[in-house]
Amino acid sequence: MKKKLKIVVGTIAAIFVITVFVVCGFWVWLSHTLDANHEFGKYVVEEGPWSSENTWVSEDGNSYLICKKEKQNDAFSVVTAYFKNDDDWEKYDVNCQDRIIILSSIDKDDVHYRGRMEFDGTVFTIKDLETNSDDKDLKIKKYQYTITNEKLAPTDNKS
Repeated sequence: MKKKLKIVVGTIAAIFVITVFVVCGFWVWLSHTLDANHEFGKYVVEEGPWSSENTWVSEDGNSYLICKKEKQNDAFSVVTAYFKNDDDWEKYDVNCQDRIIILSSIDKDDVHYRGRMEFDGTVFTIKDLETNSDDKDLKIKKYQYTITNEKLAPTDNKS
């Protein structure tokens, strides 16, 4: 009887200890991940498109990020994305939070895209975009933006 009681108590204690380690490990991992994502978002804002007035151009030339400061002494630029759709350009406000990028249509009310971003210091990547709208005219999967010194505007006919 004592042997069975020891086995039961030992099993319960082992399950408790394993549960504590798993829960604590999860919270440590989550805390580290959230901190890393926040630091990445801060890095992108300080070093990426929001850091200065510039134009970022996708590899295929069908999309741009135009970064302009509203006032000369503003710390960060306002970023606007332009995507070529047939013969027209669609215009989006660009915002970020940690590793998440949000594109809000300027021309169409309540059309938003949400996706992930990556930045390595020279290449800004937006990918895995999903929309809240049934309007699937803008078919974006992944665009890479590389900083340029040119002040290209989407209305320029450089195709």
